[in-house]
Amino acid sequence: MKKALVLLMVLVLGVSLAGLASGKVGVVLDVGGRGDLSFNDMGFKGTDQAAADFGLEMDVAQSSTAADYLPNLRNMARSGNYDLILCVGFLLGDALTAAAEEFPDQKFAIIDSVVDAPNVMSIVFRENEQSALIGALAAMTAAEKGYKYAGIVLGIEIPVLYHFEAGFRFGMDWGLKKYAEVTGNTPDVGLLYTYTGTFSDIAQGKAATEAMLAQGAVGVYNVAGP
Repeated sequence: MKKALVLLMVLVLGVSLAGLASGKVGVVLDVGGRGDLSFNDMGFKGTDQAAADFGLEMDVAQSSTAADYLPNLRNMARSGNYDLILCVGFLLGDALTAAAEEFPDQKFAIIDSVVDAPNVMSIVFRENEQSALIGALAAMTAAEKGYKYAGIVLGIEIPVLYHFEAGFRFGMDWGLKKYAEVTGNTPDVGLLYTYTGTFSDIAQGKAATEAMLAQGAVGVYNVAGP
C-alpha cells in the first residue's frame, strides 16, 4: 500500500511539474508482471488510481525478461507521448540509466533504486525499518509460543533485499533481548533464511516457506514476490 501511494504522489508531482492540465503516464513493469499479487500489482494499482482520480492516461509495458527493460523504455521515450515514465523495481536501474542519458528531455521515475540523472526521480524506502518491526514481532511471538525459529524467504540477492534481511535480523535480536528483559526468561529462537534467486517462481517460494515451517518456524516473512 505504501508504494502504491508513493506512486500516486509521483504521478501527481510529475504531471504538475510538466505544467499540464492532463497527462499521459507510461509504466514499465518488472518481470512477473500483472497478477503477481505483489510489487508489480501495487505499482499498477497506484498508477491506475492516479489515472482515475486525476484524469491521466496510462499505458503499461510488460517485461517478460530483463532483456525487455531497455527496449520498453526506449519505445515509450521515443514516442514522445509520455509526461512521465515509471520503472517499477530495482532491476530496471541499469536500463533506466541508459535510457535517461539517451532521452534527456524525458521525465522518468524509478522505485527502489537510485539513478543519478537530472531527469530521473529516484524513490527509495527504509526497508530495514519495517523489517525490523516484523523481525521483533516474529521473535517475541516465537519465544512466547515455544517455537524454535522465525523465518524469512527473500528473492534475488540485491541491495534492497539485503536491507530487508538486515532489518529482520536486527529486529529479532532486539525482540529476544526485550523479551528476556520483561519476562526474565532467555529464549532460544533461531533465524531461518534463504534467497530463492527469483521474484516470479511461486512454487519455489512456497517450497522454501513450507520447509521453514516444517523445521519449526513460527511464521515466515515473504520478501520474494508472490
